[in-house]
Amino acid sequence: MNHYEVLGLTRSATQQDIQSAFIKAAESQDNVDDGTLTSSANARRIQRAYDVLIDPEARKQYERDTFRGRIRTPYRHPGQRPVKSHLWWVMFTMIIIPVAWLFSKFVFLIWGLVRTLAM
Repeated sequence: MNHYEVLGLTRSATQQDIQSAFIKAAESQDNVDDGTLTSSANARRIQRAYDVLIDPEARKQYERDTFRGRIRTPYRHPGQRPVKSHLWWVMFTMIIIPVAWLFSKFVFLIWGLVRTLAM
């Protein structure tokens, strides 16, 4: 769910629309607030959506990253560290190591056959 959906807005929303939607969402969250983890997570989601959309620079970056082909790279706050991909490690452990092991077995099999036939 993107920040616009959290606040019930469209991408053409103005600053006043964002502010009124935030107040409305925060008030509805206060009515539902029962102290559970879900309600606090929803409150944080609403606050984060407001923080990103109300700041023009952060909103530009969010829209650029989210709606222009970089959907897998979400907006990050300036102090937040980027998530590093471990795809290379998965590929190495799941593909390259077993293939190398099978290749070595094949090489030793051929070497054993050649030695047996040479005798």
